[in-house]
Amino acid sequence: MASYLLDTNHLSKVLDGQQLLRQRLLAAQQRGDELGISTTVLGEIYFAAYSSDRREQNLRRIEQLVGSVRVWTFDSDAAKGFGLIRAELRRRGKPIPPMVGAICELT
Repeated sequence: MASYLLDTNHLSKVLDGQQLLRQRLLAAQQRGDELGISTTVLGEIYFAAYSSDRREQNLRRIEQLVGSVRVWTFDSDAAKGFGLIRAELRRRGKPIPPMVGAICELT
């Protein structure tokens, strides 16, 4: 069983109804894989919903989605790991911006 952390871009696409991504994530869940988001991503998605013209509709969609994924807290251990990974990628010549991610398998 694998665990996957969804970033804000992927979560936004799921909430917007992008079918291919939704199908891939559903297939992963059916295989027994765990899908999750960080509290940071959840905050960004709520910000988008509260800023939108369809606030109530978007808030309902977030609540439905949050019920089907795990929400991982971004604590000091996560911050330390983030710093370590980002520094290592920069040393390898593959820097990433501070808060960018993808669907990535957790170790």
